[in-house]
Amino acid sequence: MLTEEQSKEFLEAMKGLQEGQKLTAQALTKQLEAQYFQAKIMQRQIRRASAVARWYLAAASVAVVTLVSIAQPFMPKNQSAVEVPEGQISSPAFRYFQGETLKKGDSLGAYQVGDIVGMRTDPFNGEQRMHNGVDIRTPSGTALHAPGAITVACKEETGMGRYAEFTFNDRRILLGHLQSCVPGRANTGDTIAYSGNSGKRTTGAHLHFEVWQNDQPQQVTKSLAEAVVLNQQLPNLRINGGTYQGLSDEQNQVASAYVSKGREMEMSDREITIALMTGLQESGLKNLTHGDDWWFAKWGWGKSDSLGSLQQRDSWGSRECRLDPACAVELFYNAMKKVPNRDAMSLNDVAATIQRPAAQYRGHYAKHENKAREILSRY
Repeated sequence: MLTEEQSKEFLEAMKGLQEGQKLTAQALTKQLEAQYFQAKIMQRQIRRASAVARWYLAAASVAVVTLVSIAQPFMPKNQSAVEVPEGQISSPAFRYFQGETLKKGDSLGAYQVGDIVGMRTDPFNGEQRMHNGVDIRTPSGTALHAPGAITVACKEETGMGRYAEFTFNDRRILLGHLQSCVPGRANTGDTIAYSGNSGKRTTGAHLHFEVWQNDQPQQVTKSLAEAVVLNQQLPNLRINGGTYQGLSDEQNQVASAYVSKGREMEMSDREITIALMTGLQESGLKNLTHGDDWWFAKWGWGKSDSLGSLQQRDSWGSRECRLDPACAVELFYNAMKKVPNRDAMSLNDVAATIQRPAAQYRGHYAKHENKAREILSRY
């Protein structure tokens, strides 16, 4: 039990503690009030700064519009593809991979179609096994033909025997069990091989025909098989009415220089396509005597030394070379040869690696791929 005196001391201590807590709470309240008023002041300052920033942005926008309107008369004209009159010729390259595909039992001229792409009973062990191509029962010595401008590689392996390999319209094509193969460049209709019965995985003379896209085997279209086996090439089609994204005389000259120089340097169709994609992106395949930033340079805001159809800067070579499409693209092809693992890269990434555009433009070459392939298919 506490004595009376101890109880008084305890009560006094409690009263003092309460007073201390009260003073602390008052101090905290005042501190919070001060912080609140400081926050209100900062809020007003931010609002004022935002208003000033908006004013400056509006003024800058007006200035840009004014500058563009002043420079517009001096800027190059729109470089979009020209309108081509009715009757423009269109290449059949894309149409070879559209339409009806071969089915087992079909007739291809005098030849019958055997197994097609898919699971089948293996003729050697009776097990279910994936068949990656289409078998066409051609006799040994049947001539096989190029469906377009291609480069043929002749190879050999145990199962397929002698086979021809080439790329056409971004598809990898293999013709297997050949009697013989003709390596090198070939144009539409040229003889590139003769069917046979080579290799260990064959039960008789026939053509094993494979088409690959994105590492996946594809069924063979009837039109492509007719072109290769029967030399029945698809005709060019004429565009009836409307517009067609064709080429002007200047663009044709630039494209022709890219293709001719590529052939001369033994570049593949894939690499020539990359050059055409780059030219389409950089200049619209026009031999420009200025860079795309020339009007900023005119006002003293930058350096404009990009020239030619590939918009190459001073570091690429002389002015005369950069303005000569054949010389300019030779510089481009030589740079491409130095890109490591370029065959494993996308076409867009190879072009971007060579041209080194700003990050936001690195993916812009891809949009020209189909157009570039269509242009190449005409040569």
